[in-house]
Amino acid sequence: QGRLLADQVFFDPSLLKLLYFPDDQKFAIYVPLYLPMGAPLAWALFNDIKFLINIVRSNR
Repeated sequence: QGRLLADQVFFDPSLLKLLYFPDDQKFAIYVPLYLPMGAPLAWALFNDIKFLINIVRSNR
């Protein structure tokens, strides 16, 4: 009987939609994790590109 109830709950259509998060909830979860790491990386990439442009201009 326990197995039967577990199978019924596992395949219940009203519970299946809880398995997938909406995009706004994913955004709310991952932005606080990746923004503090992404901002310094973007700034470093910007500075590296600026540095390479200055090297190319000085070699002309």
